[in-house]
Amino acid sequence: MDVAPGGSNRHMPNRGPAVFAVTTATLILASVFVGARIFCRHFIVRNLSWDDKVMILAWLIAFFLSFTIDLGTVNGLGKYDVDISSQDLSTLRRCEYVFSILYNLALMATKTSILIFYLRLAKNTQVVLRYASWATLVVVNISGLVLTFMNVFQCNPIPAAWMSEFTENSSCIPLLTEFICAAPVNIVTDLAVLALPIPVLTSMRLPSRQKTIIVLTFTLGIFVTIVDVVRIYYLQRAISEADFAWNASLSLMWSAVEVNVGMACACVPTLKPLILKLLPSMLVATPAAAAVASGSIHPSSPGDEGPVSVLDFLTTPDMTSLGNGPPSPSPDPATRARTNGTASTTATAENGVYFGFVNLTKPKSMLKANGTESLKYCTIVSILFFLWGLSYGLLNTLNNAVAAVNEITPPQTLGLTSAYFGGGYFFGPLLVGEWILRRDEHNRTKRHGKNGAESVGGFKVTFIVGLCIYGMGTIIFWPSAVTNSYGGFMLSNFVVGFGLSVLEVGANAFMILCGPPEYGETRLLLAQGVQGIGSVISGVLAEKVFFKGIAQDNMSNSMTLINVQWTYLGITLLCVVLGLFFYYMPLPEVCDSELERSASHLPVDPQKRSIGGLQLRTVSLALAVFAQYTYVGGGEPAYDPDKPPGVGLSIPDYLLPRTYLTISVVLAFICALLPVVLRPPNPTLLVIPVTLIFFAEGPIWPLIFAIGLRGQGRRTKRAAAFITMGGSGPAFFPFIMYGIITTGGSVQIAFIVVIALQVALIVHPLFLELCGDARRLVDPCPDLRYALRNDDASADEVVAARHTDSRSTRERASDFFHKASKGFETKLATGLRKASDAEHSEGSAGSSPRTT
Repeated sequence: MDVAPGGSNRHMPNRGPAVFAVTTATLILASVFVGARIFCRHFIVRNLSWDDKVMILAWLIAFFLSFTIDLGTVNGLGKYDVDISSQDLSTLRRCEYVFSILYNLALMATKTSILIFYLRLAKNTQVVLRYASWATLVVVNISGLVLTFMNVFQCNPIPAAWMSEFTENSSCIPLLTEFICAAPVNIVTDLAVLALPIPVLTSMRLPSRQKTIIVLTFTLGIFVTIVDVVRIYYLQRAISEADFAWNASLSLMWSAVEVNVGMACACVPTLKPLILKLLPSMLVATPAAAAVASGSIHPSSPGDEGPVSVLDFLTTPDMTSLGNGPPSPSPDPATRARTNGTASTTATAENGVYFGFVNLTKPKSMLKANGTESLKYCTIVSILFFLWGLSYGLLNTLNNAVAAVNEITPPQTLGLTSAYFGGGYFFGPLLVGEWILRRDEHNRTKRHGKNGAESVGGFKVTFIVGLCIYGMGTIIFWPSAVTNSYGGFMLSNFVVGFGLSVLEVGANAFMILCGPPEYGETRLLLAQGVQGIGSVISGVLAEKVFFKGIAQDNMSNSMTLINVQWTYLGITLLCVVLGLFFYYMPLPEVCDSELERSASHLPVDPQKRSIGGLQLRTVSLALAVFAQYTYVGGGEPAYDPDKPPGVGLSIPDYLLPRTYLTISVVLAFICALLPVVLRPPNPTLLVIPVTLIFFAEGPIWPLIFAIGLRGQGRRTKRAAAFITMGGSGPAFFPFIMYGIITTGGSVQIAFIVVIALQVALIVHPLFLELCGDARRLVDPCPDLRYALRNDDASADEVVAARHTDSRSTRERASDFFHKASKGFETKLATGLRKASDAEHSEGSAGSSPRTT
């Protein structure tokens, strides 16, 4: 019971017995599962592999870890500090020190065992799973060793870590703070270990019962992540309070639960041989049901062998004999697993079900998607726009909250924005976005192109990679908030911007290309509206919920940022869910040859020589990148951090996209000019034109992006990366404005920088309006839709087909109105005739009494 310490005869509250019971019970549970695993592998399967040996090592570490906690409960763990004797305190400090060292080692060994198991699972079959497992294995072991050495040398001098009465001067890293800082690594690796095998398991041709069971056994790791979150909750409660032994006891208990439950869950997938001995009906189905569920009813030759399944892997005594035997003939295309997107999926017909769990058909190409298909797929991808709108709105308010809590200088606050845009948006599209988007057809090195393996890339992979990077950036915020580390906040902003820029490369291009080409700008404008909604929602939540009391309380401690930590954790988990969702969602793709054929049907040759002897499409792309750079560079300095973002509206849709762009740029220039030239009696009135800048700039980003991609042909994906890179404009210009203000200039004078950027921005729309070839290149071409239906048709045939369709449409419309008018006339005449007959009959009936 939680009773404050009082007199000598009072009851001493003690959490020790509960901590002892839970720790011991979970250790026994882990021991049972590890013992069952070793029994299966040694006596039934007769193949004790490296992952089993590492699991034995993990159990030994976990045993001593749990022993230190149990010994600590006997010596005061769970009591208030005043109730612990000096002798018990000395033993307790030693237990805490040993626990801090063994905790990261136990997690590292457990995850290493699981990842080695994944590597055996993916041997000679799953390329993506193998590479991802190696990458995760490196991260787990490097981070585990670093954290272990941090705990070993947590104090200077080192003996101060376990000596309760150390009299010399010393400095130590708080144990609970170090645990919270290590939480992002644990969560990210937990989620990676949890998500890596799911695509492989769900693509297996197995009976539904066996597939369900094996997927559930591999996803038991979700309980470890839940326990880790609970542990972090108690860590945050304990870090701000005194009485370490009392407050930290539950945190240490949940740490032991995390380790022991993790080992138990890791052993479950290896227990199938034992389950078959004890409960065979649980896994074994009838042959007919198994054949129907797996969809494998087809004739096969006796010597034809398909790929080794996970169940075969788990139950075969000598797995190496299966992988190193003589090469077999090519498997049947219906059963051959092939990599498409991110991992292996079952090959199907082009218009059949693309994934086994999603009843959607894969269109031949996103360029040929009709309006209905475009609406369906673009609605799905618009989730990403809402996600980075949510992030952008939260990030702006968060940066100001970080500045208030840590009392950092204005240049440092600008540095956070510069890391997001200038760093993330500059490197992300070029280093990762363009590479992943084009990797389904291109490789950076010739060695990868010669190995014959199918490349992994495209829009779907770009979405998944961007979500992973973005999720890692949000979780990095945790240790930064706890330690008040400005460098940590800079890194978090950089990684978040890096991930979102990768998402933008794929998502913006997807919106433009998926559907009728003449409506590409419209689709992207609508998607940017979804992003604006996310920005408004997150901005309001940040001001009214997360950081409501910062300005009033002027709190300069890390606990002020605790609320947003849970939001960022939710975003990280959402990224994992969305990554799996996009893996299973059959999204259309497009190859460079299709894009090149599409560009060849434009009214003007995109490769025609233009300014300076450059190709027309090159000039258009260069100006689009420059315009994007100046637009974002001029928009960020004008941003008001005290107002939530999202005040941007688009213009009606009855003009050409380049005309919209020209009008928006001119309005933005006028609104930027007004704060400089006007001198109102009330300076607050200048907020009006500043706010109108956002109204005018609303459609500029999507219009520049969509117009810049027109006519690029096989360079379209690379062009999308360069235009996205243009969003790195705020890397320098906010500092220029700040320098003008600090050297004695006013805010109005500093606004000249925004005007100069707006003038530079006008160059792009002027080129589009004054150059006839540029107009024909970027203007929507309805004939292109008809050309995409038949790639072999000539330009004259395309125009003739379009006019034929237009004429037939008008004729159908005129026939409809003609028939409708005829029917209306007929019904009207019939109604009048019936009305006259009714009047006549009524008159006759009314006159009969008078005649009688």
